Amino acid sequence: MKKILKQMAVLLFVSIIISGCATIMDGKQQSVTFNSIPSGADVYLNGKHLGKTPLNISIDKPKENGQLKFSKEGYKTLEMTVNKKMSSWLLGNIIFGGTFGTTTDYASGALYEYDPHSIQVTLEAKGMSQAAKTRFMAENKLRRYILMNFSELSVDLANEKGEFLAGLFSQIHVDTVHTTQVVADLQNHLTSTENAPEFSNYVIKTYL
Repeated sequence: MKKILKQMAVLLFVSIIISGCATIMDGKQQSVTFNSIPSGADVYLNGKHLGKTPLNISIDKPKENGQLKFSKEGYKTLEMTVNKKMSSWLLGNIIFGGTFGTTTDYASGALYEYDPHSIQVTLEAKGMSQAAKTRFMAENKLRRYILMNFSELSVDLANEKGEFLAGLFSQIHVDTVHTTQVVADLQNHLTSTENAPEFSNYVIKTYL
């Protein structure tokens, strides 16, 4: 009986230590990158001014969704809700820390983080013509597709085929005659940058 109690005590001690480590390793803050096209936009989170884009900043992890605002003179103000998600350390807390770990971290705000960690927006200029708005919407659609599917597109480009690559080609209207040439060009650019925003800018400028 004493041996069982001793083992339980050790397990409880270990669980408390590990749950504490999870909080320390994940912390109450996280790093988030904000980019905008054009750059130099003021970024506000829940009414607080964070700085101007491009911006990389550590912010407190939220328990609720956050309200983001981007503003720049000459452009329409963009407001959006950024979703929170469970931190990857929550799983560790449930397994090793039990209720103690999850309750403690929830109270401290360490369980939640903004997702995605990198946020890029495109601001619409005031007084756009209808033709400019049409172009603006097409660019945004293509940029969003590339950013949201960048990993899958990278794999498809390496294989020179796939549904995500086909989806990209349908937006930039690549015909079968020029497929090989475009794939080679995109492969070269992807190798040199490996950066989703830069890659999307290149595709839009070159092919849209």
